[in-house]
Amino acid sequence: MKEFYKNHILDLVLAILCLALGIVLLPFTGIGKTILDYVVAIVLLVYLFTYLVKKLAHTTGSILVLTVVEFVVILLIALGLILKQLEVFTIGETRQIIGLVIWLRGVVCLVRGYFVSTAEARRRYSLLLFLGYIALVTLGAYFLFGASFISDAELILILSVTAFVAFALFLVLAIKFWPKKTEAEKKEAQRKKQEREAEKKKKADEKAKKQADAERKAREKADKKSEKQEEKQALKETAKDLDKKK
Repeated sequence: MKEFYKNHILDLVLAILCLALGIVLLPFTGIGKTILDYVVAIVLLVYLFTYLVKKLAHTTGSILVLTVVEFVVILLIALGLILKQLEVFTIGETRQIIGLVIWLRGVVCLVRGYFVSTAEARRRYSLLLFLGYIALVTLGAYFLFGASFISDAELILILSVTAFVAFALFLVLAIKFWPKKTEAEKKEAQRKKQEREAEKKKKADEKAKKQADAERKAREKADKKSEKQEEKQALKETAKDLDKKK
């Protein structure tokens, strides 16, 4: 786990993803409900295949039948959230979906408690567990049928704020664990920088020298041309003077 959050590249990628998710979940984007449905569906699938599958493997008889029914109902809800055309259960809000899941688990556990507490089970069932399962059924029923204490819009806003908090956390981790140069590496980088600057200066000097040589040659060429023109002009004037004397 330490290697996970100490990976600066992974931390930076997760920070960018969390920032993007937080922005997308903002109310004005209009797609927050879809993302919320996907998040709930993923949570339900994780619950099914990490917890409920284990229950199925260790359950028999009537409890197995009830657990299979619970599994199928929750699976259909999850699939219905992901693929709207498969939506079998028309449940208004997320709190009602959570309430149904809690209620189903409580009912199955209560029935299981009843069978365990019978004479055939040969052992007493824990009163605290029994009360806990009653509390689950009550809580699930309250979420499912009671007054709306939290709306989907509020849940979306909570997800958005959570995403921004996660962005800040991963960004801090990325900065904290970003590789820092040692003194030797700093000196080596400084030496290479000086070499690059010296190489750049050398090229600039060579370029300036070539330009100066080119300018000098151009001036010499222009001077020679000017001298030739002066010589031609002098010859012409001498020829004119000779013609006049004749």
